[in-house]
Amino acid sequence: MAIDTAGVGDASSDVRWPATVHGYAREVPAAFKAVTEAVFRPDPRVLWPHEPGVHDATAAAR
Repeated sequence: MAIDTAGVGDASSDVRWPATVHGYAREVPAAFKAVTEAVFRPDPRVLWPHEPGVHDATAAAR
C-alpha cells in the first residue's frame, strides 16, 4: 500500500516575516498552556449565571 502525495511551498514567510515570526512565537506559550491544562485539568470557567432554560425545556418534553 502506497500513498502518493504532493507538496506546495509557502513563500509567505519571505513577504510577511513579522507575521510569521509572531505566529511561531505564540505557539510556544500556547503549547505550554495546553500541556498545563491537560495535566492539571482546571475547572471550567463560567462567566455568566446558570441558565436553566434548556434543562427545563428538555425535562418538560419527557
